[in-house]
Amino acid sequence: MEKIIKYFLVLLVLLFLFNNLFAQDNKKKGIEAVKKGDYTTGIQLLKDVVKNDDDYDVNYWYAYALFMTENYKEAEKYFKIALEDDDEGIDALKYLGDIKAIQKDYKAADSYYKKALKINPNYVPVLVSQSKIYLAQGKIDDAITILTNAEINDKNNVEILVALGDAYYDRETYKVAIEKYKKALSIKPKYAPAFYGLGRAYYKLYLITDDEEKKKEYYNESFKSYESAISADPKFAEAYYEKGYLLFIVGRYNLAEDAFSTYSELKPNSARGKYYLARSKFNLRKYDDAEKIFLGIINLDTAYISECYRYLGKIYNEKPSNDSATVVENYKKSLNYYEKIKESDLDLDDYINFIEMYSNKYVKDFDNALKYYNKGVGAYPQSGELDFEMGRGYFNNEILEPAITYFEKAISKNYKNGAVYLYLGLAYNYIKDYESAIKNLLISTEYKPTSVAYIFIAKSYRALDDKDNAIKYYEKTLEVEPGNQEAIDAIKVLKSQKNG
Repeated sequence: MEKIIKYFLVLLVLLFLFNNLFAQDNKKKGIEAVKKGDYTTGIQLLKDVVKNDDDYDVNYWYAYALFMTENYKEAEKYFKIALEDDDEGIDALKYLGDIKAIQKDYKAADSYYKKALKINPNYVPVLVSQSKIYLAQGKIDDAITILTNAEINDKNNVEILVALGDAYYDRETYKVAIEKYKKALSIKPKYAPAFYGLGRAYYKLYLITDDEEKKKEYYNESFKSYESAISADPKFAEAYYEKGYLLFIVGRYNLAEDAFSTYSELKPNSARGKYYLARSKFNLRKYDDAEKIFLGIINLDTAYISECYRYLGKIYNEKPSNDSATVVENYKKSLNYYEKIKESDLDLDDYINFIEMYSNKYVKDFDNALKYYNKGVGAYPQSGELDFEMGRGYFNNEILEPAITYFEKAISKNYKNGAVYLYLGLAYNYIKDYESAIKNLLISTEYKPTSVAYIFIAKSYRALDDKDNAIKYYEKTLEVEPGNQEAIDAIKVLKSQKNG
């Protein structure tokens, strides 16, 4: 029995030593992974180590990895644990300040920065962070003063130069900002934050210039700068986001999808990256993938709830369907998502979508269509688009008198384009008011000549027994659509009747 107890005790000691060695190995590997920018691996290796280790280093680097992946709540917890081991841990104080700054609690952020600066008044990372909270509060001159004083003590510090660039960027003196970023790059040619700053500044110049050649130049410089940032530091997440956005706004969704995907891998807790990744997939008609991401964002960040429900509604409104039952089911799902958008977040397009879906031939719920029409008019009283969409709903269900009323309302609100006059002309044709039909269809062709408008003008003249004008507009139909068989046959019949 005594031998068994001794054996058991030895086994426990060996197990303890093994676990301790395993934890130490994970600690070393985890910290190395975080320092290399592999935050996900670092978190996996360190998450069990920190449960039993109060050491500053391991808790600091674990918190840093959490911070870099935007898990700010857990990061704050472990930075504080690190400070319990070393209350002069200046970097932990700095990042606690950064977390408060992200949460827009600038007073608490400044308190952490001031504690850090008591330890080292010239510590550049803290001075830079402090300048950023001044920028966030619109105190640009205060930020520039802090950074200029820091530059006097350390002229070739690229971190200070980039922060100065950021301050001038916020002052909207973008060319001065570019000078600061370029100076940083002259000192450190592969400094990713400087390239990132250049990208932002060139993008702003792209937005504000009216010169098309300059716009192209600034766009290209911005894109090239983000590419250079990524080349200098493949883990520089924000550069992937901005690169993706530049691609997104010009419709290059495949490449945007790749950039946002990489950003989301580097920042798995970032809702904005996932949001634009989902929108890229939506625009590529990868509806199932987009739906999954939008649903995930809802649970990640409440700020995106309305936007996600809006796009989930659009997905089911646009999904291809092979049968009417699926079409109806998709419309119901679409409306279910749209109904979840906060009313305060509804915009004109949302009201138009509600009207379109409730009034289409599969749903035919005019009570709800009118409900959202009235809400839309309350929010956008001068918008003729709402009247046009309501008119289209009635028209598509062959309820023509109300359709005409709403089309005319749209025109009275100065919503004038080819489509509204075309629909109005068609509606008049169907109720056999041919003169009104001709009048409105002719106006529609002034915006855009279409075979539909011309053939219905011809039909209206034919109904009025005006063969010459009927032939004329059937011939105009053929100018727009040369193979239109109805027009070809009608011309033959009418010419035969004239000659007969």
